[in-house]
Formats: sequence, structure tokens, C-alpha cells
Amino acid sequence: METRTALVTAAALGLGQEFAVTLAPYGITVNAIAPSMVRTATAQRTVGADGGSSRTSARSRP
Repeated sequence: METRTALVTAAALGLGQEFAVTLAPYGITVNAIAPSMVRTATAQRTVGADGGSSRTSARSRP
């Protein structure tokens, strides 16, 4: 799960940087927010109470 999270984060930030460079000449600014997980009851059921080391994914749940 950590590898996918790192890849998605890098892609989101890279896309944000590319948009910022491309749109800067037009006076447009860009903000990018890195994806993350918020600790909620649903997230804990999906990832596990230990924060993810159980390797449980939402797809494996019925």
C-alpha cells in the first residue's frame, strides 16, 4: 500500500508542478494537495487498526 501511495503522491505533485509552469505565463497559479488518509472509523476498518501493516485492502472485503 505504501508504494501505491508514494506513486500517487508523486504523480499528483508532478502534475501540479507541470500545470504551474505551463500556466504561470498567463498569471494563473496552481495549488496541489498530496493525497493522504484521514483516520476515521471507515479508514481503520479498511486499513486496519494498526495503520496498515495488516495489508488489508478495501477490495478484499465482501
